[in-house]
Amino acid sequence: MTDPELFSALTVASICISLLFDPVGSCHGDCTGDRAVDGRDLTVVLANFGEAVVSITQGDVNDDGRVDGADLAIVLATWQCREW
Repeated sequence: MTDPELFSALTVASICISLLFDPVGSCHGDCTGDRAVDGRDLTVVLANFGEAVVSITQGDVNDDGRVDGADLAIVLATWQCREW
């Protein structure tokens, strides 16, 4: 496994672990601000995948300045989460 692959695998693993310990009702994959994680959020992440961006509204869910597999993992891990 190369360094980038290892980093990516560790990033996804740490995201999944942190999501397990977040309070109930946290929808971290919500890019659109509608308090739900659904197809609209997935569309935002996929539309900006691989891009350097500045906010969650552009799909940067983990706030690292780019849209990548870690952001996609968060959206999928919190799929169908609703805060209402």
